[in-house]
Amino acid sequence: MHIPVLVEKVIEFLNPKENHIYVDATLGCGGYVREIFKKCPNCKIIGIDLDEEAIQFCNIYFKNFIQNDNLIIIKDNFINLKKILKNLNIEKINGGIIFDFGLSMLQIKSGRGFSFNDESLDMRIDPSTTKLTAEYILNNFSEQQLSEIFYKFGEERYSKLIAKKIVEYRKNKKITKAKELKEIVSNIIKKKKKKIFFPSNKEILEIKFTPATKVFQALRIFINNELENIEKGIDEAIDVLDKNAKIIAISYHSLEDRIVKNKFRERKDCKVITKKPITPDILEIKTNLSARSAKMRVAEKI
Repeated sequence: MHIPVLVEKVIEFLNPKENHIYVDATLGCGGYVREIFKKCPNCKIIGIDLDEEAIQFCNIYFKNFIQNDNLIIIKDNFINLKKILKNLNIEKINGGIIFDFGLSMLQIKSGRGFSFNDESLDMRIDPSTTKLTAEYILNNFSEQQLSEIFYKFGEERYSKLIAKKIVEYRKNKKITKAKELKEIVSNIIKKKKKKIFFPSNKEILEIKFTPATKVFQALRIFINNELENIEKGIDEAIDVLDKNAKIIAISYHSLEDRIVKNKFRERKDCKVITKKPITPDILEIKTNLSARSAKMRVAEKI
């Protein structure tokens, strides 16, 4: 089962109550939904996801809650939240809305190129919305275009060199596998290490990063239009929140976190609850390595 990141903090801030309505705008494997129902089994949750695998998984896993009309699962983009709620005859969300902008375990294990050792290079969250794949980009975009994608969406400092090596590589062989891309980048950049200091117990945790992490991130963000979607999604969510309802957003890199932080500050109709982002403690990171970069921000509708 997928372990939701910062789940205890999410539930603490959300403070789920019976007869309230909640939205999990990035449903995934339903980890947050599961925890909300533990606190209030008779509340109502709308779960939204673009990924068909996530929809199918949750339809089976939460069958009883769906049958009791406590959970409604919608396959759609969270940027359409207002339209989704209108179709459900729901005007306002009086509980709260959760966004987790990370990949779900289903996506990582899907074989679609999200994992470094996959046999394919797709990276589309919903293949029905775009024909553009990572394989097409890597084999057809110019060196300059590739460099711009890696720098703009991955903040990769070696973007130009990586783009150059990709263009050289594809002259002899088409790039069709995620593990091929990982090897190309790994031949340029050595394995990265990041030290995280935890003031509470004065412990330092050293984590190894695959050199291709930022390149994979950049391609995924570009293909799925993720940054623009986050901007639109946060605005839509705040618009539909009732007074005192919470919005919780969990990001995994600075580009996402910056958008969330700025949106929360810009909106005059919400109050920032977390002055600084909440991050996982050392125990959570050791238990769930995917939590290592997570940053959670919370705001309240006023």
